[in-house]
Amino acid sequence: MEHALGAWEGLTYAEIDDRFPGARQAREADKWRYVIDGGESYALASQRARRWLAGCTAALTVAVTHEMMSRAIQGAYASLSPAETLARSHPHDRLYRLDSGEIASMELAPPAVW
Repeated sequence: MEHALGAWEGLTYAEIDDRFPGARQAREADKWRYVIDGGESYALASQRARRWLAGCTAALTVAVTHEMMSRAIQGAYASLSPAETLARSHPHDRLYRLDSGEIASMELAPPAVW
C-alpha cells in the first residue's frame, strides 16, 4: 500500500534528475497534485488511505509504512488539509497511534546493541 512512485521507483534524486529533468522541481511546486509517471500524487494516495481506513473494522489494526503513506493515512484519518498532511512527518524511530480522532506519537528507544 506504499505511495506509488512509478517511473521514479528505486531511483536516487540524481537519477531522477538525470532521467526526468525538471520533474522533481515540478513536483515540489505542487506536491499534492503532481502525478509521477506511472505513479500517484499525494491526493491519489490520500484517497486510497481514506478507502483503506474505511475498511478497517478490527479493534486493532497495525500498519507499517514509509513516511509518504504515513502522511497520507494520518491526513485522511484526521481530515487534515493538503498543507497539513504534507507537513506531517514520520521519522524512522516513531510509532503513531490513531485513536478516537487523535494522533499520538511515540518515540522508540534504540536497541542496546546495533
